[in-house]
Amino acid sequence: MTLQPNDKTNPRRNRYKVAVNAEDGRRRREDDMIEIRKNKREESLQKKRHEGESSQFPTVEHNEYLKSIS
Repeated sequence: MTLQPNDKTNPRRNRYKVAVNAEDGRRRREDDMIEIRKNKREESLQKKRHEGESSQFPTVEHNEYLKSIS
């Protein structure tokens, strides 16, 4: 048994339209992966920025504590 295409499979294979060119598919996957990495990096930076902002400003609990001790 061989895995090489024979005379029967070649005409059958030629009737099917190739949906995605290998090069186009590879390029699209690479572009998608780049976009995912960029989005993840941006989300991480936004999270760090948000945490930094919240630590700079006093919270409501902190303000109430300051009022209670004064």
